Amino acid sequence: MLPRAAAIALLVLVLLATVQPVAFAKKSYYDVLNVPKQASEQQIKRSYRKLALQYHPDKVSGSEEQKAEAAKRFADINHAYETLSDPEKREIYDQYGEEGLRQHQGQQGGGRGGPGNIFDFFFGGGGGPFGGMGGEEEEQIPKGDTVVVDLFVTLEDLYSGREIPATRDKAVFVPAPGKRRCKCRQKLTTRQLGPGMIQQFTQQVLCRLI
Repeated sequence: MLPRAAAIALLVLVLLATVQPVAFAKKSYYDVLNVPKQASEQQIKRSYRKLALQYHPDKVSGSEEQKAEAAKRFADINHAYETLSDPEKREIYDQYGEEGLRQHQGQQGGGRGGPGNIFDFFFGGGGGPFGGMGGEEEEQIPKGDTVVVDLFVTLEDLYSGREIPATRDKAVFVPAPGKRRCKCRQKLTTRQLGPGMIQQFTQQVLCRLI
């Protein structure tokens, strides 16, 4: 029989070994966004919008400690959405967890996204906020000059989404009326190259549009 004190100490160690993994278990990205693992893309997007608006630092009032906690929660929400909104990253996360995703991003030279990803989400961005994953280069399509249109929106518009119609003037090419054709005349020309040698060729002497 173990002494009473030794038996109590052993029991405490067993309890700590059992409880510690649960106490320090990190929330999954699905838990952070309050969605099930089988959630659709629309469910994830809808939950992200709601949580991002709720925990945005500009929306939280209270003590400095409460604001700091909200800022941390907001960063976790943004990071979780960055992963689960990308089909490739989500598949890696589901199979290998956060560590496997971190190793994959290290190999690809990727990293954790910044605040710009939020604006890419609400306003759209070319190619998405996470960069390309390699492969063949796409055919470059010529683009015109950048058009800048001033829009006045509220902070709530940025996170809840809003469609704002905008108009601008654009120069376009208009075909000239009627038909255009070239009226040309060919002339036979003879050139003396030497004794007993000549060269004949035709030459266009008139060309005008009518």
